[in-house]
Amino acid sequence: MNVYGQIRKVIQEFELADFWDKECVDTKEVLNCIRKTWTYLERFVKNIEPEYTNYHTHRLQNTEYNDLLITKDMLNDAKRRYLRLKSEVKNVK
Repeated sequence: MNVYGQIRKVIQEFELADFWDKECVDTKEVLNCIRKTWTYLERFVKNIEPEYTNYHTHRLQNTEYNDLLITKDMLNDAKRRYLRLKSEVKNVK
């Protein structure tokens, strides 16, 4: 599968995520979603920047939920960026 197919899978995972509009940020749910989507992108990034990929894969595997501080503003910003990515992928044929 090409990179666009993998990005579509990432978009689907974020579509299924229900943490976007919650009042209280659930870091466990957010981290699980990031870990799941990283597996789709990792195979393409590792061919371009293997050290970057190894570093972030290690960080994602070893990060505890309690170590993260995710605010509602951060989620709102991420949602805005996500919606932009989603619209850009839809325009790719």
